[in-house]
Amino acid sequence: MTVSNPISAHLIGVFLKLFFRHQWIVDIGDIFSNQNTSNNGPYAFLINRYEKSVLNFSDHVVLNAYSLKQYYQSSFSIPNEKMTVIPNGILSVSYTHLTLPTSDLV
Repeated sequence: MTVSNPISAHLIGVFLKLFFRHQWIVDIGDIFSNQNTSNNGPYAFLINRYEKSVLNFSDHVVLNAYSLKQYYQSSFSIPNEKMTVIPNGILSVSYTHLTLPTSDLV
């Protein structure tokens, strides 16, 4: 299993699958190829190709949101059965009963 961010972390997964024939699970927490901050011009094309290759070459993809699953299905045609969504954990406890002492606030 490889976990993204940076997306280059998946290169080790490619290596292990190619040379040792291991099954490879990719865990992605956010969209890399569609970030607008640094993925412009020819670099955007390369990142998009790389991400698509990683997703297609992996044996399974784990995502943390259903919106990511929809994005990858529509953008890269990743089969539904190849992806699993495991949402980030949250506590179901309500924190409304907690109060902060005002003297400790800055």
